[in-house]
This record gives sequence, C-alpha cells and structure tokens, in this order.
Amino acid sequence: MNIANSAAARSREFMPFSNFEREELAAAREIYRRLPRQMLVTNSLSLGLHAEAKTTGVRNRYIQVNHPNLTKMMVFDVDNPIDLYDWKHLDIPLPNILVINPKNRHAHMIYLLSDSDYVCRSAKGRLKDILAYQAVYSEICRRLNADPRYVQKIMKNPFHNSWQTRVLHEDTYTFEDFYRQLDTVPGPDRTKSPGNASSPKSLLKQEEGRNCTVFEQTRFYAYAAIKNHDYCNTEEKAESFYNDILRYAATLNDGFQQPLGSREIQSTVKSIVSWTICHFGTDASSPNSAKEKKFEKKDIWGDSSRRNSLKTRQNSKNSALKKAAILRSQGKKIEEIAALLKKSRRTIEYYLAEYKKFINEEKKHPQTRKTINSIRQLLWQRLNMQFVISDIKGISQTMGMLLFFELIDRLE
Repeated sequence: MNIANSAAARSREFMPFSNFEREELAAAREIYRRLPRQMLVTNSLSLGLHAEAKTTGVRNRYIQVNHPNLTKMMVFDVDNPIDLYDWKHLDIPLPNILVINPKNRHAHMIYLLSDSDYVCRSAKGRLKDILAYQAVYSEICRRLNADPRYVQKIMKNPFHNSWQTRVLHEDTYTFEDFYRQLDTVPGPDRTKSPGNASSPKSLLKQEEGRNCTVFEQTRFYAYAAIKNHDYCNTEEKAESFYNDILRYAATLNDGFQQPLGSREIQSTVKSIVSWTICHFGTDASSPNSAKEKKFEKKDIWGDSSRRNSLKTRQNSKNSALKKAAILRSQGKKIEEIAALLKKSRRTIEYYLAEYKKFINEEKKHPQTRKTINSIRQLLWQRLNMQFVISDIKGISQTMGMLLFFELIDRLE
C-alpha cells in the first residue's frame, strides 16, 4: 500500500486510538489521508449529520466517504453476512478493507483507488473516467449482491471500535486491475454513455439515489402547483397545497422497488412546501400586492414541535456548559474535559467562553454578587460542620460547590 507522503499526512502526529490503528497502522494512515478535511459525521444516523474537521470527525461511528467531487475510495454496502462470502468463487478483486457490524455481520467494503486513478465526479470531470468508474462499480455490486442504491456518502467508520475492521489486501487498485479480473466490463476505449446520459452532469443525476430523486422532481412540481392554490394566501390553501405535494411525492416514491419510509417523505415535503410558500407565496395576480403586502410563511403544521426542539437543545447546551465549567474549576485540561464530555476541543473552548460572558454579565449586578458571597459563607459553615461529624459524602459535595464558586473568581 502506498503510505501517505503528503505534507498534510506528515504534519499530523498519528496517535493510535482504535484497534484498527494499533493493528494496521499503514492501512489506517492511507485511509486517513484520503478522507476529506471537512466531513459529515454522526454517532447515530437517526440524529442526522453534522460537519467536523477530519482530526475530530474520525472519532464518530459514521463518517463521510469521499470529497463530494472527488472519489478516492470505492465503497459497497453489503447487507448480507460477510462471513458467507467465498472470495475465490466470487471472481472479483479482493477488497482492501472490511468494516463489519458485529451484530449482524453486514459490512462496508472499501477499495482504495491509486493516486493516478482518482475520479472527478463533478460536472467538469472527464466523462470517460466517470463511465469507467460506473461500469466497474455496477459489475462488482452485481456480483456481491450489494445495495445498488447506496450512494457512497456515509460509511461505517473503520477507526471506531464499534465495528470490526479487517485488512484483506494491501495494494491500491487501478482501473486496469479491475478490467483484468472483471472480464465483462468494457475497457477504457468504450466510452459511449448508456441511455440518454450524454454528459457527466446528466450521468451523475441518475446515481443520486431515492432521496435526491424525490426531492428534485417534487420541488419543481411544487413551484408550478402553488398557482393552483392561490399562492397559499390562506391557511386552508396552504394546507391544501401541502396535501397536494405530499400525494405527488408519495406517488414518486411508490415507483421505487424499495420505497422510502413515510417519515422521510413527509420531512422532504415539509421542507419543499416551507421554501415554496416563503418565496412564491404572494398574490401574484396583481402587480402591486407583492410590494404592499409582506407575506408571512404559513406554519401549516404548527410550531409547537419547533419550540420544544429549541428548548431541548438549549437545555442540553446549558447542562454541558455547566459541566465544562465545573471540570475546568477542578483544574482539568481542555483535552480532558473534551474526552469526558465527548465533545471537540473547539466546542469546550466555546463553552468556557460563553460561561465567562455569563459570569461577567452577572457581576454587573451588585445584588447577584452579594447573593453569591452569602452562599459561599454558608457553604464554608456547612463544610466545617461536616468535618466535625465526618460526613465524607457531604464534604465532597460541598467542596465541589465551593470549587464552582472559585471558578467565578478565576474568570474575573
């Protein structure tokens, strides 16, 4: 395997923190080098994705596979027990990495493309390379019986100890290697596009998956359909418009062999309807009405869930902020606090800065300072009493509260 020689790889001190890195350091370095510097990650797919830098993102259970416009790794989603595969009889190139779910033995298979065979998959990429990649991927996917709808955006993180990571092959692959073993795949001289795909842009549209297909077709339908609902100038019209778009999206979804879930369709439709009403929801029948009337978005499904979500997130943030402040007052380093709270160093620094602002605002009020001093005196009295009766648990609790107030003085 080609070990990373780039400046970015040399600048990072590669400290092993998973079994994969300790056992297969060369393979771990190579995969780390190929990951995008800013990636989408999550610890639970049900909670959605968020962006993180590569240095901290690789500690999540799921990570982004490739840069959106550059493919360096070919990944397959195998929804069958990987132990049942006989690599000798499959007649496919041996994958470089297997990332296995220990519960059901399903896996993500990773092929590492050589540096000269990276595929630019943007609209400016070479059609010849994109077609070659598509042909190889489709053939391996067919022989593996892998998920053909997997769009290679998020994969199981090989660096995370929740998965079992195996290295089967150490050399990177060129497309010539694939052609030699996949004899049914046409060589690079066969560059005619299948069907009506005549450009990289149109070809990529065919591979975007069910979510993107439903979103793209539904939103264009909504832009035109809002006229039939009087531009949603009343809540009844807005609700009628929402139901119309939901029916259209559900009809599209029924055309797939494995349709999306109803909640995914509803979420997509809500997003489309909100944007369409907000941008096209004025009465366009008279030219002056759009100027005179400021349109307000119709909240047709209520905002109670939105308020509850904001409240929950704020409470979670405040709780983490207080924990970070208490741990800092105990003399712990930022790296230790980040590890305990499972947050990035950048997040902990933000929490401490926010807490310092809060303390500074509170200190502007004399009554608040007076209350804090009186509480501190009571705590010292309680501490002296507990030493007398040897209440160890009470002593530790009181000491923690006093350390908390000590932090207030340090932040002055």
